[in-house]
Amino acid sequence: MVINNTDMVSIIKNIIIFIKNNTTMVLFIIIALMFSFSYSQCSRIIDLESENESLFGNQKAYENENSELKKKNYEFQMSVKQLKASNDTITQELMKTKKELGIKDKEIKALAYLASKAGKTDTLRLSDTIFRDPLFLMDTTLSDEWYSSSITLRYPGDIIVSSSFNSKKELFVSARKETINKPRKFIVFRWFQKKHVVTDIIVVEKNPYITNDTERFIKIIE
Repeated sequence: MVINNTDMVSIIKNIIIFIKNNTTMVLFIIIALMFSFSYSQCSRIIDLESENESLFGNQKAYENENSELKKKNYEFQMSVKQLKASNDTITQELMKTKKELGIKDKEIKALAYLASKAGKTDTLRLSDTIFRDPLFLMDTTLSDEWYSSSITLRYPGDIIVSSSFNSKKELFVSARKETINKPRKFIVFRWFQKKHVVTDIIVVEKNPYITNDTERFIKIIE
């Protein structure tokens, strides 16, 4: 379709007339569009600033984690989407355990991983000569992924026992809404029941030889 000059002039005149007759509405539309654009740009800037802060914080956390002089830990800031896409071995292990525990993505609030070692060596020196050969020395070790025990026997009567344990703890903090009173049988009635937020904290000890006897977590409120 071809529009000649006469038609173009007519269209422009009609637009001008429409604007004159509907000045308030046109101004309102323009202001609304400007406000919408400004809001979207501000939101984008805030998101970028938050993302930059998270990246900087995570960089500091990684640097501190690999430092031999670290005296404290820094907190990583990551979304569930980032956690799922991570190639980090520890993060993948945490997400695997989270899935096994049945914790939903929308409920998870924090994750933690703690690896530690415990070891002790005892030496029993007998007054009597048990092993008569001055060159006598015997070592034996029993070990697996989590536990190691070494026994050394040597002249004249030394018995040395060294034991060590590896501990790996995974901590999961999640929040869910729960009815204050006993839930009603019919789901429709439950919608109108008063609810409060319950925080669940689960600590998983990977070492089968270690059990968590006492656990207590306290939230500071104002």
